[in-house]
Amino acid sequence: MLPIEFISEILPSPGASTAIHGALPPKKSQNKKKMLSNSQYGNKRTTKSKYKGVPISGKFVPILWDELDSPAYQELSGGSAKLYNYLKKAARTVAHDDRIPEREAIFDFTYTEAKKHGFHERTFIRCLKELWNLGFIHVIERGGLRGTRRSNSKYRLCRYWMTYKVKDGWTDRSAVEPNPFLNPCEP
Repeated sequence: MLPIEFISEILPSPGASTAIHGALPPKKSQNKKKMLSNSQYGNKRTTKSKYKGVPISGKFVPILWDELDSPAYQELSGGSAKLYNYLKKAARTVAHDDRIPEREAIFDFTYTEAKKHGFHERTFIRCLKELWNLGFIHVIERGGLRGTRRSNSKYRLCRYWMTYKVKDGWTDRSAVEPNPFLNPCEP
């Protein structure tokens, strides 16, 4: 038979916590502290935090997984993908202000805005052409400084990219509608 001193070393006393039996549940005062720390997120009744870390704040541009995984998006150059995000931002701003769906929003994006975001004029034109060819934007109206047309070009997001490289789904865009970039005026 084992001596009593040895048994008392193995078995814990009634109020102690050990690594063998795991930690005891937190005391009520610890629960209150946890509840108070969660109240900053508006979660006063539960002790489990709704967020893992800091909640997302600020404005953002969502890109659907279907867009990211599409062959058309993967063929975009880096500059075109960057420009597409800025165009989506412009479309979301107009859609939010006018309370219409993002796909129906007609917006403008000028050389000045593009330059502010780090695009050279020639790169901006090339990226717009690439976005149009792969089916990410419609060119609603061409603007420019030549003649009396002192206006901005108008764009709208579209979903032709969904049919890109799909069997019997993609046709050359210039065969369906006139290419807006064949005219030598500004976008």
